[in-house]
Amino acid sequence: MKKIILGLSVLAAALLAVSAAWTGATRGRWGNFEDYMCRETAKPFFLSVHADGGALVTQGRKGARPFSFSMPKPAGVKRVFVIGESAAELLARGGRDSFEETFRSAAGTPVEIINCGMGAYDSSRIYGVFTEALAYAPDLIILLSGNNEIGPEMEACPGPSGFFRAVPRWLRALFFSAGRSWREGLRREADRAHAARLEKMAALAGRRGVGFMLCTLPYNPAFPPYGPMPLEDEDFAAALALLERGEMSGAQARLLAFVSKKPGNTFGLYYLGLAAAKAGDAGQAGDFYERALASDHRSDRAGAARNSYIRGSAARTGSCLGDLEAALGGRLPAPLADGVHWHKRYDREAALEILRGLAACPAAQDLRLRGTPPPPEERSPAERREALREESRAMLNYAAAYLLFPAGEPPYLNSRALYQLEGACARDKEFIGAALASESSLAEALTDNMWVGELRAGAKTLLPLLRRHAEGPCARGARLYAGGTDRS
Repeated sequence: MKKIILGLSVLAAALLAVSAAWTGATRGRWGNFEDYMCRETAKPFFLSVHADGGALVTQGRKGARPFSFSMPKPAGVKRVFVIGESAAELLARGGRDSFEETFRSAAGTPVEIINCGMGAYDSSRIYGVFTEALAYAPDLIILLSGNNEIGPEMEACPGPSGFFRAVPRWLRALFFSAGRSWREGLRREADRAHAARLEKMAALAGRRGVGFMLCTLPYNPAFPPYGPMPLEDEDFAAALALLERGEMSGAQARLLAFVSKKPGNTFGLYYLGLAAAKAGDAGQAGDFYERALASDHRSDRAGAARNSYIRGSAARTGSCLGDLEAALGGRLPAPLADGVHWHKRYDREAALEILRGLAACPAAQDLRLRGTPPPPEERSPAERREALREESRAMLNYAAAYLLFPAGEPPYLNSRALYQLEGACARDKEFIGAALASESSLAEALTDNMWVGELRAGAKTLLPLLRRHAEGPCARGARLYAGGTDRS
């Protein structure tokens, strides 16, 4: 008995020691996100204040988009919640041809649309928002989830409780990695947990008699991987130079040599896809792009496999399906500003796809949808130029964020920044030239946000980095990453 007690004590001490080490490491990884992703998620998402014999409900967490609605729900009004990650937030953009404007114009009854999208939320956090929303008389919940399913590392917050919650997930990932890489095991465990949560939410909505729509997520297969390119390798560096000169067969040969030395390297697979696309072989390009996506440690795009099981979950549970991947994903030139977020002028297309899915879904019949809304008015040339300028500004900000964040990394040639600047210059080269003219003009063009709050303050550091990355796509007019150059 003493040996058993001693053994258990040693095991407990070891686990606590590992937990303490893990807590220190994760606190460093989370940084400023710990407040948003951990402390804030311990608070209720909805804040209810008694008013006029009922209650006024508003957002209860920092980072949530402002909203307000009353309880009980007004008579004759249908209440729609949009819940999910940053892709869900995009559906809250107002203005002409917005999602909400398009949706309301097709509904045959008054509709309240409450957007609860939260950037960077994974399905464990989204599930909490969903369960709270069920208490506020929803008629329909539209769910967008799948770009942030990294696994236990993303879900577990610093501290012993987070560590012990993550342990079973790591053990399952270890099981899934048998005969595969650890990264593949983590991805399979993340997919298992995500699919289970989607079906659990569908079941809860069904028991409450609430309409429920699952959405696939558009993703850009031609968006480059995250991190520094392996330019220290002679074959890779030579392949990149050949790609820029348009010598595809030579580039493919050097990339194959690189991948033979480093099987599964994300950048090798991605640039093999790019070379195949440039050579006109769309099938081979798609295969390499998907393999690169699966091996990308950033894991920040849903991908074909994840969208496939989202469709399967909708079919198995009788949920409505909004196939946003079919509507917006996989197209070149891409409607997407980066790997997953579409430009504002495509909000109407997203709305129309969601409306098509609802029109075919028995659970949404109470909305009395009246078919496709009338086509929008033609935009004037000045309006089109302004839209392109705003897209150019957005892509400049993405490029700056990739170069400045995470802090502490040395300057390097960043493929995502190259992609963004190529798209930005194709849309409005004059704007980018003016923005990169001086430190002050760059600071004026940049926008701070909760993710990269120091962008404007970092203009001095960013200016030479952005100029270096803009030299090819802007100064020389190079067009390597064709997916970012939509000017239609």
